[in-house]
Amino acid sequence: MRNIEMHCHSTRSDGKNTPEQVLREAQKLGIDFLALTDHDVISPQDFQSDLRNIWIDTCDSVEILARNYELWKSLHLVSYAQIFHNSLQEVLSQTDNAKKRLRRIQFQKIVDTLWLEWSEDDFSRYMTEKLKRDISTSNKYDMARYFWSKDENKDIMRRILWEYTVSEDIVTHFYEECLKRWGRLFEQYGVEIEEYEPSVEQTVEEVVLKTWGVVSLAHPNVTFSDNKWWTPEFQRTIWDYVEKWVNAIEVNTQASPEWVSEILRTQKQFRWKVLLTFGSDCHQIGYDGRDRKHASIWELNPYIDTGIVERNFWEFKERIWV
Repeated sequence: MRNIEMHCHSTRSDGKNTPEQVLREAQKLGIDFLALTDHDVISPQDFQSDLRNIWIDTCDSVEILARNYELWKSLHLVSYAQIFHNSLQEVLSQTDNAKKRLRRIQFQKIVDTLWLEWSEDDFSRYMTEKLKRDISTSNKYDMARYFWSKDENKDIMRRILWEYTVSEDIVTHFYEECLKRWGRLFEQYGVEIEEYEPSVEQTVEEVVLKTWGVVSLAHPNVTFSDNKWWTPEFQRTIWDYVEKWVNAIEVNTQASPEWVSEILRTQKQFRWKVLLTFGSDCHQIGYDGRDRKHASIWELNPYIDTGIVERNFWEFKERIWV
């Protein structure tokens, strides 16, 4: 059985480990194939070269925040190719510029409505000194953590959430209720800008049609359900994604036995034309998986047969010519 990791993150997006630390951990674990799939950031060529120098296979890879505009659904598409077309970088650059604009507008609305303490320079320092990441990699959860880091903000954040949670995890609830699109307080404190995510069709065009690559529906156990035992939305919509030429489904390390069975049933339903990919969605080396979404690097799902992993991985390599 080959040791593979097809979905992991670094400080180039929202991971806690640098690419160099990821590389060293992969070498220590004896991994044979690793794809660095940071959010909307293509794995750098020097990182790929360093992997190959220590006999670890890799390819161009990225996790793309995309949107199904027909179903009004945001989702993550983990994408792979031997070499992406240059136009994909242009698409991702447009997304990055839109995220910067969204960040500025969101911060300003929170300050205007709640009078929380914030400045662009201070947030940049928080990202680099506390989270060890560049401000360009920040997201709305980072905003929530930053606001909570200020003692003068904590009473205000507790007050607006008092009727929605008895949990001590104010950061998570502030993010989910105030900043996420479907949060109960989003209308008061969140912001919308024009839809900036590339469509599923555009992602497929860039990856599958231009480069003969693979676009995999990331962690369906997280994306398509609020309850990890529940699969109706996935069952209802998977045909639409496959018809749009999404050609793989990810078996996330934390997927339950029911989810693994559902994914295998779906692959059989499409007569195995849809590949399976496998990944821990690692954001931190050594993470214990308590959130039921992420795991440490190279941890495979315990409910998937190793023969299935082997067959799908070899077909994946043949498809992208690695």
